[in-house]
Amino acid sequence: MKRVLAVDDEPLLLELLVDELELGGYKVESASNGDAAMALLGSDHRFDVIVTDLRMPGKVDGWMLGRHALDSDPDARVVYMTGYAEMPAALTDREKFLRKPFTMDKLFSLL
Repeated sequence: MKRVLAVDDEPLLLELLVDELELGGYKVESASNGDAAMALLGSDHRFDVIVTDLRMPGKVDGWMLGRHALDSDPDARVVYMTGYAEMPAALTDREKFLRKPFTMDKLFSLL
């Protein structure tokens, strides 16, 4: 079973992500900001995929979180979610970009 870390500062979206991912057969942990997510990544937890919002309060944004995850685990993948930014040209093959609003089918296609 793939392990997913879902990170978003919007409580309703985070709850929806967790519920839908669990229904899809994933083992999910969540964090409401980048700082909390970074603490989970720094613990004994290992995640196959990190699904993270880009803009969040705190010191750690989605880009920083994603880069840390990729640097720490060569098998990890990251899906960045945002309603604001343009898709960057320099994503690796382990990174995906998802513009809000999105359907769960679209998210599942990236996992």
